[in-house]
Amino acid sequence: DAINIIFQIGPAPGKMFANVGSTFYIDDLSMDLLQILIPNENELVIAGEKDTIIWETSAENINLLYSLDEGTSFINIVSNYPADSLKYIWDVPEDLLSAKSVIRIENSSNNPTQQFDQPVKIKPYVLTRLDPNGNYVAYEKEIDSWGFSNIRADMWPTDWHSQFNYQGIDPFTGIQYSQWQADSMFSMTNSSRFSDWVSWVNTFGIDAFYISSVLGWYKSGAVIRWRSTGGNWGGSCFGIAAANALAFGYRNEFVTKYPNYPSFIDPISVVSDTGVKRVVNELYTHQFGNPTIANDNTNGGKTASQTLDDLKALFKEDNASVKTLSIFNNGGSGGHTILAYGLKKDPNQDNIYYVQVYDNSNPNSPNPITINTTANNWSTPDWSGWGGNTGMYLEIVSAQYLNGAAFPRGQNTQSPFRMPENVLEIRNPNESQIRIVDNLGQVTGFVNNMVLKEIPGSLPRILKNGSETPPYAYSLPSDNYSVVLNEFAENIVETFFFTGNKSFVYERSDATADQTDRLFFDGGVSAVNPDAQNKKITLLNLVSETTQEKLTVVRSIELAQNDSVKIENPDSNKVKLISFGSAKDYDIELNYVTENGIGRFSDFNVPLDVNTSHTFVPDWTEITIMDLMVLVDNGNNGTIDDTLYLQNQVTNVEDEGSLLLPDSYNLAQNYPNPFNPVTTIKYSIPESGNVLLKVYDILGNEVATLINEERDRGIHSVDFDASRLSSGVYLYKLQAGSFVETKKMILLK
Repeated sequence: DAINIIFQIGPAPGKMFANVGSTFYIDDLSMDLLQILIPNENELVIAGEKDTIIWETSAENINLLYSLDEGTSFINIVSNYPADSLKYIWDVPEDLLSAKSVIRIENSSNNPTQQFDQPVKIKPYVLTRLDPNGNYVAYEKEIDSWGFSNIRADMWPTDWHSQFNYQGIDPFTGIQYSQWQADSMFSMTNSSRFSDWVSWVNTFGIDAFYISSVLGWYKSGAVIRWRSTGGNWGGSCFGIAAANALAFGYRNEFVTKYPNYPSFIDPISVVSDTGVKRVVNELYTHQFGNPTIANDNTNGGKTASQTLDDLKALFKEDNASVKTLSIFNNGGSGGHTILAYGLKKDPNQDNIYYVQVYDNSNPNSPNPITINTTANNWSTPDWSGWGGNTGMYLEIVSAQYLNGAAFPRGQNTQSPFRMPENVLEIRNPNESQIRIVDNLGQVTGFVNNMVLKEIPGSLPRILKNGSETPPYAYSLPSDNYSVVLNEFAENIVETFFFTGNKSFVYERSDATADQTDRLFFDGGVSAVNPDAQNKKITLLNLVSETTQEKLTVVRSIELAQNDSVKIENPDSNKVKLISFGSAKDYDIELNYVTENGIGRFSDFNVPLDVNTSHTFVPDWTEITIMDLMVLVDNGNNGTIDDTLYLQNQVTNVEDEGSLLLPDSYNLAQNYPNPFNPVTTIKYSIPESGNVLLKVYDILGNEVATLINEERDRGIHSVDFDASRLSSGVYLYKLQAGSFVETKKMILLK
């Protein structure tokens, strides 16, 4: 046969040739040229959309076909099509799904037919993973969604949360939660407070929360951060969606991470049990740390069309990097997290897309989220009033939840509680109206059931729980702000301020809906009482440094109408309390927290004259044994007029801070500790009654009963002789009335 010898620089374009070195190829003139140029080899073809097939050929007419089984069988696309058109626009059927597809071009005039096969992948915009054989497995809501939903009975019933007794035993320490550390926050916390301490510790890690879990020493910053976020249960949807994403995209890793989660083949078979609640509510807490917070900051302002592009990119992946989808009530209150698993274009309107979702709050709903690219907005009938141009974005890749979370913090710092210096976060976990006003009168906050964010750079942080709940926090550029609180839904008011390495807390009880509290932040925190009723408040200041925490709590400050007080830090070692208005007194407590232990100082009923400030100058490393120097400025004119020296009312500097007073229940740390073989245990009770004090070994076996009899109100002590016991850790437990407390002691012989 005749041949042509053709000179070619670069690779030859045709299939039917033989290379001669790297410069020449021989083309058989008895064969027609047939080649598909687009789609490229292994390119993804989107089912349900139009796709252009482009070829080159010397044939007159061609057939186009496709196969979903690697070319074993073919289905016709078009027959006897003019080859010189060089392209064909294919309306790809929307139900095609194969990672091993083939598009064939063949000469329709030849017999036998000459052909060219191009391997491709075909699937719609749908969430997929690859099975061990390299085949697509698509998310199917009917089998891949959970058999439980975002309701209290499944996630947070009383018989579940009652285990979180914050006056009882901490499961990470084996001894009672501290009833005095971090401003006694455990003692004020009910089991119903969501989310629970155990979930937070599991998410952020024991080292983030404890100086020593063996001795029950807590990091004050961690306890305060946890307390600042908790409230009433409103839903666990963030955790439900995250668990579902992990179960579909990362099942082996999910099962390994959470071995107590119910085993399953199809997730729909899983109903709520102990393992479900534990895992879901732990995953829920990831929204309060990085990398989720960083993702909120970056993607929170995305438009509907931008999120549509993100969804398309996700659904194009073979083994999808599964991400959940969060939606928000724009202008109103509330956030929700779900799993988006598919995307379809409206057959008649190219600007309309429908996002198919598994909504754990509406698990049986067939309704999609509608995205209108012309208006650049989104909406859904399942969440009336929600939607808009923004307020919908993808969360982080769910696999990152398997690695735990970290508290957001500033650059170049080892302290997990040091925020960026240029950011102020104000938290208001107890539901009330809050107006944060800058010096231009712009408002960010929650007013008349509407979320406001007028202050440039401000970002309300909304709980992703599936309820219309107010933001739990507001991130703001560091500046001076007025904060107005009113319409209290609860009688407890707690407002938290975090910036740099400083934390401030304003607290009071007995709040009523018709009252107003006015606060001001300018590096310190001021509180003003505009109401006729007197208010008794607490102000807290915490300085978190790399290896130490300095906590100051000023309690029982009574504010008459138009009185105000302020707490600030003249420097990192001092705390200043400034009073404008009538004379008053206060109680003060200092905690110095390091890896070597916790020092505690307390004094009570310290007098504060009219328009006077007190500057506390602690010797932090010696606060348990040294008097507290207080510099007095009468008239607040910057002149030191007097110096006070307050004495520590903690009865024993070796008691790890346990304050024994005759009007309170308390159990002191034994002294000495470690001991050999005799140690002293002190306790106080506020009323006469039966007292039971027992000692147990580390396995819970009773080894001694030290007291089981009536005792009068007051401070008592008892010696324990352990000469007959072997060295080791022992527990001693006091029961008096409804009070129960357990502590550890160490016998070393």
